[in-house]
Amino acid sequence: MGDRLIGRIDPRMDREQDRLVICLLQLEPWVKLNPRLLRALRREVESFASRHGAEEVEVIHTEPKGLKL
Repeated sequence: MGDRLIGRIDPRMDREQDRLVICLLQLEPWVKLNPRLLRALRREVESFASRHGAEEVEVIHTEPKGLKL
């Protein structure tokens, strides 16, 4: 966010199905979730997927658990 790293992803591209699989989306423990942050994360994940030719995104595991984009 801005000039701060707030987390990391472990992405895999399933080229056969044009799908980006995020094995892990992990936010730093100090990050406070709010609707604005979730919208920004969703936008960035979609942008990342698009740059890699993915038509859909699957998130397998998140930290914190149950994080929904």
